[in-house]
Amino acid sequence: MRKPLPDLAEICNILDQDDSQRQFNSVIAPTAFQVSHGVSQSSVLPASSNSVSPGGNAGDSNVSTQSALNAFQRKPGAVCSHCGNTGHVVDRCYKLHGYPVGWKKGKWNNDKPSQPKPPAVTANVAVQDTSSVVSGLDNLVGKLNKDQIQNFIAYFSSQLQLQPDRGASHASASQSTDQSGISFSSSTFSFIGILSVTQCATDKHTWIVDSGATHHVSHERDAFDTLDTSVEHFVNLLNGSTLKVSGIGRININDTLTLQNVLFIPEFRLNLLSVSSLTSDIGAQVIFDSGSFTIQDPIRGSTIGRGKRIAKLYVLDVADRSSAAPASSSSFANTVVDASVWHQRFGHSSFERIERLSDVLGFSKTKNKGLMHCDVCHRAKQKKLSYHLHPKLCSMPFELLHIDVWGPFSEPTQEGYKYFLTIVDDHTRVTWVYLLKLKSDVLTIFPEFIRMVETQYDAHIKSVRADNAPELRFDALYKEKGIIPYHSCPETPEQNSVVERKHQHLLNVARALLFQSGVPLSHWGDCILTAVFLINRTPSQVIGNKTPFEMLTSKLPDYSNLKTFGCLCYASTSPKGRHKFQDRARACVFLGYPSGYKGYKLLDIQSHAVFISRNVVFHENLFPFLHSTPTAGQAEFFPQLHTDSDTPDTVPAPTTGTDPQPSTRRVSKPPRHLQDYDCNSINSCTEHPISNFLSYDGLSDPYLIFINAVNSIPEPRNFDQACKLKEWCDAMGIEITALEENNTWLVCSLPEGKRAVGCKWVFKVKLNADGTLERYKARLVAKGYTQQEGIDYVETFSPVAKLSTVKLLLAVAAAKNWSLSQLDVSNAFLNGDLDEEIYMSLPPGYSPRQGESFPPNAVCKLKKSLYGLKQASRQWFLKFSETLLQMGFKVSSGDHTLFLKHSGKAYMAVLVYVDDIIIASSCDKATELLKAALHASFKLRDLGTLRYFLGLEIARSSAGISVCQRKYILDLLTDTGLLGCKPSSIPMDPSVKLSTEDGDLLPNAEMYRRLIGKLLYLTFTRPDITFAVHKLCQFTSSPRAPHLQAAYKVLHYLKGTVGLGLFYSANSDMKLSAFADADWGSCPDTRQSVSGLCVFVGPSLIAWKSNKQDTVSSSSAESEYRAMSEAVKEMIWFRNMMEDLWIESREAAPLYCDNTAAIHIANNAVFHERTKHVERDCHIVREWVKKGLVRTLHVRTANQLADILTKPLYPSSFRHLMSKMEFINIYAPS
Repeated sequence: MRKPLPDLAEICNILDQDDSQRQFNSVIAPTAFQVSHGVSQSSVLPASSNSVSPGGNAGDSNVSTQSALNAFQRKPGAVCSHCGNTGHVVDRCYKLHGYPVGWKKGKWNNDKPSQPKPPAVTANVAVQDTSSVVSGLDNLVGKLNKDQIQNFIAYFSSQLQLQPDRGASHASASQSTDQSGISFSSSTFSFIGILSVTQCATDKHTWIVDSGATHHVSHERDAFDTLDTSVEHFVNLLNGSTLKVSGIGRININDTLTLQNVLFIPEFRLNLLSVSSLTSDIGAQVIFDSGSFTIQDPIRGSTIGRGKRIAKLYVLDVADRSSAAPASSSSFANTVVDASVWHQRFGHSSFERIERLSDVLGFSKTKNKGLMHCDVCHRAKQKKLSYHLHPKLCSMPFELLHIDVWGPFSEPTQEGYKYFLTIVDDHTRVTWVYLLKLKSDVLTIFPEFIRMVETQYDAHIKSVRADNAPELRFDALYKEKGIIPYHSCPETPEQNSVVERKHQHLLNVARALLFQSGVPLSHWGDCILTAVFLINRTPSQVIGNKTPFEMLTSKLPDYSNLKTFGCLCYASTSPKGRHKFQDRARACVFLGYPSGYKGYKLLDIQSHAVFISRNVVFHENLFPFLHSTPTAGQAEFFPQLHTDSDTPDTVPAPTTGTDPQPSTRRVSKPPRHLQDYDCNSINSCTEHPISNFLSYDGLSDPYLIFINAVNSIPEPRNFDQACKLKEWCDAMGIEITALEENNTWLVCSLPEGKRAVGCKWVFKVKLNADGTLERYKARLVAKGYTQQEGIDYVETFSPVAKLSTVKLLLAVAAAKNWSLSQLDVSNAFLNGDLDEEIYMSLPPGYSPRQGESFPPNAVCKLKKSLYGLKQASRQWFLKFSETLLQMGFKVSSGDHTLFLKHSGKAYMAVLVYVDDIIIASSCDKATELLKAALHASFKLRDLGTLRYFLGLEIARSSAGISVCQRKYILDLLTDTGLLGCKPSSIPMDPSVKLSTEDGDLLPNAEMYRRLIGKLLYLTFTRPDITFAVHKLCQFTSSPRAPHLQAAYKVLHYLKGTVGLGLFYSANSDMKLSAFADADWGSCPDTRQSVSGLCVFVGPSLIAWKSNKQDTVSSSSAESEYRAMSEAVKEMIWFRNMMEDLWIESREAAPLYCDNTAAIHIANNAVFHERTKHVERDCHIVREWVKKGLVRTLHVRTANQLADILTKPLYPSSFRHLMSKMEFINIYAPS
């Protein structure tokens, strides 16, 4: 019967075996050394019988010396080291490489099993024949100079590279006598040669590990415990030379590691540890890593040896005598130490210094020549190379310009300049300086300078040299003009040394002018411009003692008009508008030479106005500002120059015996190069910097830009601060213009018997959603708190949305993916007319127009409502709500500032908070139509996506909406001086009991009230501090020292939780739930209980409350029942609001309480005796439970979330409850 065809897997196997047979090579891998007995016979030393190869049997590792020597006398034969059979070697073993096609068992009779034998460990790299004889190396030592020895070592190492053809021939030649031998890695053989040349050797404690060696070798006679020297053997090199094996024995490395069959070869000059012998003799495991290795016992798994890597060699550490040695014992490897090792021991000292100790340290100076490279030295100690200047002027003007920008300076000039651009011509050394407000102004000024050169001097700029500042890269301009740009290498300002040196020259002259004149520091720009004017007219050695002005114009400068900077002068007054008895001149200070004028720049001493005049009389020996006290800014920018001439000649006062002690603390100031940046979270000298608790790394790029814009633009706190900045002056001018155009008031005298309410300015920065500046908003606010009801107003209504409504709208928008937009109505309260007669004092900074004057006792009689008046909100809101109602909106029953509209699938909600408006909509097109309709009726601004509303920072992602008051907290900490305080883990200490009588009264109660008022606004998003703040509110009438310390404790807690805020998830189920709790009789002064409640919509916290109950409760159950009634009232209101927002709630809302008695009272009307003294309104809980709209559930006290609102808690309980309230901190450091 024919054999069936093989399947695909069998065919692949057959082809693979055939391919393996074709790749057999009859050439055995060459070995570096061969061991022979005597000269005629050649054999090898056997490995231990403890074999780890397949098929091998483990034997006794302590093979006697005689049995090892007998192995040299056995008749050579072909024995496979893999299977142990005779007649073939491992390269032809079928068991290893696969059987040929058609092979049958027993076909070759010579495959007889022999005594199992461990495999010979072959060398990784074999050494080829070399032209040098190792045995003759010793004769060369002392006869070669240093260069010859170095060249010999280099040649010796290069010859270690294996050439396969030559190595194969040597292997074939030796195959007839030796089948296997001793082999070593190339690095070991190279190290032996170097030791021979330098006449160095390792001692008996140094063992070098070689994974390519087949036997252990030692050159130290004293290291052997037992040594048999009766038999002479030799190690044959492939070039024909031999090394004598003087013996074989045993060496104890330590208590647990003993080496057997160690060859004693004195000429080796080193001790060699064979990895293959370790694994075959004792079955040890050798584990290597990048810096060390370990030898482990195979049975116990303990460490019996370890070592480290030195250079490229692994060296056994013989100091570790046992595996039980302590880890702290110092490791020691007594290797052959050269200059590089001593270089590392001396902390990378220079080789020149170490060479001076060569006689003491025991190394040769010759070796240092090749060891000069050290990567660590370059990375740790390399300094800049010396820069040699090669002054070589260009041959013509404008062939090369040097430009650079200086600044910013901490104090701007009167015109707002903080930088200046310096341009130096290389040929003439003429200098031009342009003052800058921003670095970006260079982009317009330098192209204008190029056009000026082309027009005025009929020349073309050929090249420009600058540093790597981005504002000085005019690639497009250079390409258009054909200008070649040159830039300095990074951190190499020397390459732009001309303009850098010019800056130093300019500042030297400017300092001298300021010290001489004593003008205010805000005129440092005039000092710089005057300095460049004088330098251009001063001879210079670089240009042959000519002046730059002469080099450029070929004319001598005119010195007749030069005057002393800062001196007293008198400028003629204008004849227009003066009568015959008015002053004909006014005293001024000379400030320089204005460009483009044939006159002088002057500063009026009385009005501080700067003007230009030609009719000036100078008194150059008088300086009006010279004796004024220098400011701190002057001391910073211009170091104060102390001279004896500044003080009058008076009798010196007697001095005391002790010298005044200088201050040891220097004033901390931010770096000047960060003057234009907001660095309040980076720079800190405190142990607890705010950067440890605040990070912006987790924010998206658009939101990060917006937050940086919020931080970067400060808001003035009063009119005095705002009037110094042009931006806010313009904003106040716009507001006044709008008020006048709308006929808001009439300026008149205050009638007798009437009084005027005050007014003030409020300043706000309005930003777009992308972080760009929308406008500076200045609002004139009437001090309505001085109005009297029935006289200045009759009816009031505050159209202010509840913040609970704001949070509910955000939660709904997050869950339903509604868009959120923000509008700002300009001059909101100017749209309502006033019925009452109200007089207001003139706004700060308000002055009559030119040619007009105010009547005596002038006030503003208001015709229309103004922000801050009691009735102002009502007038504006009536007009706005009427407009929305005409558009089809309906007013929410729960909050009259919420307007709702539903049309098809489009839902829209408009929330009004004074003149700030939020629009939430499911249809973006409907939102745009609403904005257009409102714009037609009111003057409003579209601020884009809702980002910043009433101090609330609103961040949105696909996961939900985050709300926090980060900036408000930072401002609060800055105002109180606690930005660098140590943070606290809890807002109030539970062990501190506050009362109205303990402690001393505060001398400044207003400060305490102001602080508590600011903390109250923070409780809109921070329920964690609500109890503490409301507790402190009870003491505002007469605050004491412990109350202030408790308030500071809250600030310390806020320091550690700056970015903590609420989170409204996009995956909310919108189900209503609440928690209610009470702390019975906790008030030590009134014994009243404290109620706490919190309301959730889905997982999001919407509302919370912490307040003291109105009456004293007779039991804890009663106080808990009162807290439940407060919670039910909030739940009823939220249920109505959710229905208005088209959210149906058919299930009963759970109300959690930890008091079972209160739950029974709510569900069972039989408890009459316990509840007969409770007010009827508290039984609203029982009513809504009966209706099925609320169901009461019990919760363990440890999980009662409202507990955080009734009393101070210890850190563990506080953190546990906080973790269940859906908080998020997007500013937490990673």
